[in-house]
Amino acid sequence: MHDIRMVRDAADALRESERQMRLALEAAQLGTWKHVINTDELYHDERASEHMDLPPGPIPFGMMLERIHPDDRVDLERRVSVVMRERGDNLVVSELRVRRGDGSERWLSIHARVAFEGSGDNRHPVLGFGTTQDITERKQAEQAISRFMAASPALIYALELTDHGFVFKWSSGSEEAFTGWDHATASQPDWWERNLHPDDR
Repeated sequence: MHDIRMVRDAADALRESERQMRLALEAAQLGTWKHVINTDELYHDERASEHMDLPPGPIPFGMMLERIHPDDRVDLERRVSVVMRERGDNLVVSELRVRRGDGSERWLSIHARVAFEGSGDNRHPVLGFGTTQDITERKQAEQAISRFMAASPALIYALELTDHGFVFKWSSGSEEAFTGWDHATASQPDWWERNLHPDDR
């Protein structure tokens, strides 16, 4: 009876853990996938399917690669090849563009790991797995800011006023054109405090 109770408790704990994982994935809007390397098959959940505009799995892994923008695919394959060559449990993180069937393009954040078996010369990859997240809105906002900064004749900067004075946080990088000082100098913690007119502090 005691053994049966232990098995039931373990099963209940596993179900609860899986439930919490599903909730976390849903809250972060993450898709999940796995690549079985010896069969070259890709298995993915509904959200990953939506992110990459893929049919239900399993599907050939190459079908997913075809969705990735050619320029981004080269970088992703390079990162993965390094992990394969080093045969280490390294995380691959990439932000890449995916071309959907309707011609639209989305930005995804990909986190991936490769699982290995064996040791020494016999160590070999058996499984790739990871998550997808749609970051299109964030990338579009970053691009809009970059376009604004490129077109603006202004020096854009951010300072934080602390108990110890101004602390430089960020700038558009055009300090020299407006102040005569290069970026490295004008980004020093006390530069703004020393060079701002007293009436403007």
